[in-house]
Amino acid sequence: MRLATLSSASVIPLFAATLITILGISLGASAGVVTIVSQNSFVDVTAPGIDGGPTREQQQHSAGLGGFGGNASIVDPQFGLLATATQDSNITLTANGGATISSLGSAVINNISQSARPESFFQVVFDITDAARYTLTYDQSNSTRFTPSTATFSGPSGLGALPPGLPGGFSGDLATGRYTLTADTSSGSTFDVRLDVSPTASAVPLPPAVWTGLGMFTVLTLTFAGLRMRRARQTD
Repeated sequence: MRLATLSSASVIPLFAATLITILGISLGASAGVVTIVSQNSFVDVTAPGIDGGPTREQQQHSAGLGGFGGNASIVDPQFGLLATATQDSNITLTANGGATISSLGSAVINNISQSARPESFFQVVFDITDAARYTLTYDQSNSTRFTPSTATFSGPSGLGALPPGLPGGFSGDLATGRYTLTADTSSGSTFDVRLDVSPTASAVPLPPAVWTGLGMFTVLTLTFAGLRMRRARQTD
């Protein structure tokens, strides 16, 4: 009875695929490095009361750790729209174990004689649990009559107060620890801030089983190569 044999053309790819699978599991596994701790974001508009009445106020606050879309405004019976504050914020944990945190806020005064005060405030607190890298962009705009918006990034590798409009933004490594990203605008200004965090790729020592597999793969490759050379000589 003739036994079936495997050729080098079938065995070598088989071992290669096995090793790739092992290496993929050993080197590619990655737990998330970002833990969202809290979010404190809101939009708020205040204005003096009508005919000496109580101060008027409209506000919305974020709930939970997801996105926040806020819009607050005050309309005066005599002067129309006095002021409005808006915000569009998102917190997304990414597939690679990182996170994207972004917010776009505005505070607009349409009738400054009414002393209305709009505010859009954004703040997210998060923990970095393993080595990570980040990119951060921040920009703002304001009327020359009003105060610019502000933003800060605090923590072990934080930057403190952020200058707006830096070409290319900021990037670097994040040490483990707790971080806070904040942006605030009031009285005729806007902000646009975005933070992207991703795990830092690092080499993982190969387990002994992988080294054994590599050795077997090398031996089998050389063995089959030798057999093919002998067969080629015999057929000449």
